[in-house]
Amino acid sequence: MLALRAVFLFGLKSIHASILSVTERITLGECLDSAAVTSGDVLFPEVSRVGVVPSAVVTQAESDIQAAAFMSISYGQSFKIVTERFSKEQYVLTHCGMSQPSTAELDALVPLEAGYQRKFLTIPLQRVIAGGTTVLGFLRRLGVQDRVSHIDQSATGPCWQKALSCNASFESSWGGNATLRTLQMETADAVFMDCSGDCAALRAQQNAVHFPATKDNGNLHTAEYIKFIAAFFNLEAAANQFFDATVAAYTANAGQSNGPKVAWIEYNTWGALPSYRVSMATYRAQMVDGAGGRMVNASDLLAQGMAVRDIVASNPAAGKVYILEINASETTAATVAQTLMNALSDVDIVVDETYAPTPRTYTFTSFLTGFHLTESSNLKFVKDRMVLRWDGTLSESDGLDWFESRVSSPDWAVEGLARYVKNDTSKQQKYFRNIATGEMPVVILASQCTDTLPACDATANEAPIVSPRQEAGLSGAQGQGFPILAAIASLALWLC
Repeated sequence: MLALRAVFLFGLKSIHASILSVTERITLGECLDSAAVTSGDVLFPEVSRVGVVPSAVVTQAESDIQAAAFMSISYGQSFKIVTERFSKEQYVLTHCGMSQPSTAELDALVPLEAGYQRKFLTIPLQRVIAGGTTVLGFLRRLGVQDRVSHIDQSATGPCWQKALSCNASFESSWGGNATLRTLQMETADAVFMDCSGDCAALRAQQNAVHFPATKDNGNLHTAEYIKFIAAFFNLEAAANQFFDATVAAYTANAGQSNGPKVAWIEYNTWGALPSYRVSMATYRAQMVDGAGGRMVNASDLLAQGMAVRDIVASNPAAGKVYILEINASETTAATVAQTLMNALSDVDIVVDETYAPTPRTYTFTSFLTGFHLTESSNLKFVKDRMVLRWDGTLSESDGLDWFESRVSSPDWAVEGLARYVKNDTSKQQKYFRNIATGEMPVVILASQCTDTLPACDATANEAPIVSPRQEAGLSGAQGQGFPILAAIASLALWLC
């Protein structure tokens, strides 16, 4: 029993960092003194609000995308209602220092639809758990690493790796210690999680928040979910600025129809039969266009007898996947591979997405072997040595940054791909590497994190986030101003 208790205490170590009281947070400008707030005071100024999502700039840039539009944010005087349509939940976010709104106030702002439920949280959140790696990219971009108590073990960012070294690992729901996981979740203000189906488990956890970014379509549509996360930290103003910069960078090179032809290919061994696949996923096609390239023609794939399926069974708008199965009783893998190569005869660049348990050991030779090719092949991408992979940015334990930061920062992925599509080495190397020229992954190190994290220092406090009212320079409650918004101060961090 004592040993078991020791395990629990060790697993909870990172959450026992010092937590500031409401009084202390009022002094720092993060919370409001309700006694100094009058009925006419504006606590969420227009500059600190999120408008309609998807925004007009996203709808225009991705006009061919069928968006899911899972989120909306509405503002009361001292609270916000974030509506998440996939899980059918309303998150009532009350500014710290203020009283929770009444049901009548909530219904007057956003009535509760049939089948929906409400959860109540106080913002800005002080301690959160990231139940997956994708949300970490958004949290990092907002500069709130010091408010994350536990994270997914596959995290790649420097400060996430540093936190993991301080026992900040979120206990897995697959074979992990269920009791410890429950204790970790109970000590957090909120747990950002994914869910599927009816989201029953998430809905049953009162501090669980569904983060639906990867269920939407379009790179900019998904990146705009930074505004969703920002609402929980009163960082909408920062999120709006970050996202505007993302859109500008992402769209800078789009629409150059005469660029190199690109195909995303894979040797897949996970199904009932092994297969060769070509992905025409919507987000990949957008990425190629944004980098100044062109996707392989679907007609060329169909001409070789490839089967076609929705890449996501329940979401046709996510794109298609073209498949050649290898039935050993009928044909050989080499024969099927040759059929695939016939379809790729005019392709300039391939992105090899074949799974590799140890990415650093996957080389050009691995590619040639898997696709039954030789270095003397006349295929353009072999002759010109243009075989890419997106495992080019890794953590020290081989976690793929592609799964962590790419969704929040699609502009990084577009620039990383454009480095090869445009043959422009002035562009940042990110995610992608050319295995045909021997490029190795860039390894992200925990030592690159210079932040003092509460997960590693029990005496550390999170950096204060100034209230939107005070940041806007409005008079009244908290009218003295505060040096700088925490997220803007950490702008350079997410560029690492």
